[in-house]
Amino acid sequence: CSPTQPAHTANPGQDPLAFGAHSGQSARVEAVTLGHGDESATISNAAPPSGTDPYEGGSFDVSLRAPGMSVRQSVFIFGFSGLAAYFADLAEAWRGWTGSKVWESPEHHLTIEATSDGGSHVELTLIVRNGAMFTWTCSIRVQVEAGEEMARIARDIEYLLPATSA
Repeated sequence: CSPTQPAHTANPGQDPLAFGAHSGQSARVEAVTLGHGDESATISNAAPPSGTDPYEGGSFDVSLRAPGMSVRQSVFIFGFSGLAAYFADLAEAWRGWTGSKVWESPEHHLTIEATSDGGSHVELTLIVRNGAMFTWTCSIRVQVEAGEEMARIARDIEYLLPATSA
């Protein structure tokens, strides 16, 4: 289960940044979807750590979907887990990089590996497991346009799961 499809953010036809994105108010981003059609990965149901304690826990759900396959896993994070920073780094490196850039959740439920074609696209491989001592694993690959599309995804992730500084 590792199909490859182009990626985009959730809520087709709606601008998830329309409310308050540039005014300092909370934006209404409820989910971020990578991929489209029958093959996608979605980050949703975010319960980010609140307050300023970087060790406070939070969570989100990740769902992978492809023909004949559907999986949903809750992912635990700390305030300093860095998912928003990871996507911001990918957006800033829009000209490409060598090798892969990896983010992994503290309890190993989700790993995201990004590789660049050195120009216009980033391939994201999302690997979902049922924990550190996993009994199952599933993955999906999606392609993202390295410029504006990745920048929009990074903004959406930041609004969905804002970071807490250590």
